[in-house]
Amino acid sequence: MKPRFSLVGRYSLLSLTLIIGSVAILSSLYAAVADSVTERLAGERLEAQVAGTANRLTNFIENRIYQLETLSTHPSMPLYLAFSDAVPDGVRELVRVEADSPDLYGILFFNNRDELTEVVPGQAASGPPYWDRDNWTLRGLPLITLGNSEVIGPQRADNSGPGWLLIRQPLRDPTRQ
Repeated sequence: MKPRFSLVGRYSLLSLTLIIGSVAILSSLYAAVADSVTERLAGERLEAQVAGTANRLTNFIENRIYQLETLSTHPSMPLYLAFSDAVPDGVRELVRVEADSPDLYGILFFNNRDELTEVVPGQAASGPPYWDRDNWTLRGLPLITLGNSEVIGPQRADNSGPGWLLIRQPLRDPTRQ
């Protein structure tokens, strides 16, 4: 014997089937739209973070270049390196103040052969592992020229010390006035 469904039973079964089907379709549409919106928002947030980081890095490098120009164009700076005992008043203090910026490991002076000749350590770091006068080389590092300055590096961090980049600018030549 077959069970007979009444009109109310059939209507209830049809209604239940339609409700479950429409909820399933709406749920899958909602999940697809929500994933799309989430991806777009995450992408926009990532782009904003990248743009913000690029702006901060550009600002940092521009400030360090300005700081370096102040030192490299100072009229007494060549005397600082040539005559360490007879440096004019204020030059040694100027170098010390500039080196003590919390963003710097220090100020390095190189000769024409890219050999490290003088180190003025900053408050952020002093001595090994941040730098050591021995085995210092700039060979193999990327070099970008920005006006009169060069950005060398970055050097990746390793077991012997942190990562770094170097901004270099030639000293003003006192014989060319």
